[in-house]
Amino acid sequence: MLAKYKVWFTFKEVLDVYPAYAPTPNATNETNWFLSMLSNASLTLRYAGIKSNGATIKEADVKKYINDLCNVVFDRQHDNYFYFKEMDVINYTLTTDDFKKAINKFINVMNLTLPKYLPMIFEAENLYQESLKKLESESDNFSRFNDTPQEEQDEVDFNTDDYATNMSRGKSVSKVDSGSPVDRMDALRTKWKSIILEWSNNFDMLFIDDYQLGG
Repeated sequence: MLAKYKVWFTFKEVLDVYPAYAPTPNATNETNWFLSMLSNASLTLRYAGIKSNGATIKEADVKKYINDLCNVVFDRQHDNYFYFKEMDVINYTLTTDDFKKAINKFINVMNLTLPKYLPMIFEAENLYQESLKKLESESDNFSRFNDTPQEEQDEVDFNTDDYATNMSRGKSVSKVDSGSPVDRMDALRTKWKSIILEWSNNFDMLFIDDYQLGG
């Protein structure tokens, strides 16, 4: 009876089953490469209709966030073992069926985390841009001068605009920096956390296995 071998494959080896879409280290700037690869394999993610503050996030933004996440995950994990097969031989070539089995666990984590992290990223980007703007205040004032004789007359209101000698309205807008640009950038650097990085940490569980823990 032949012995059973556990043959391991890295994340990059799994993705390379679809070489037309698989990225390469340090060159992960392809547009929507991950979603294109899933589409080519007839696999999908459940990201339609996710909302932030009651408004549906635009599909273009969703795809950008997913692509940014997958770039980070790929850069961090492409050489880590991701999938194994138990077989009677050591030499084995991955098939499209293997790709679907391996990538499905990635998709499951993605589907579970998308509703949480997509709104967080969307709001964080808006807040980041707002934090770099100057504080803005607006004042609006109106004045009316009336030198019409004020003798009492029935059913006549001398305080209306019809009896005003002149009227003026003033409006001003001022913008003030709350601290120097350097101070604000330093605050952002020390206090702003990367939602994408936090999200990518959820995928670490996919790449930790007994094989790696054992050295």
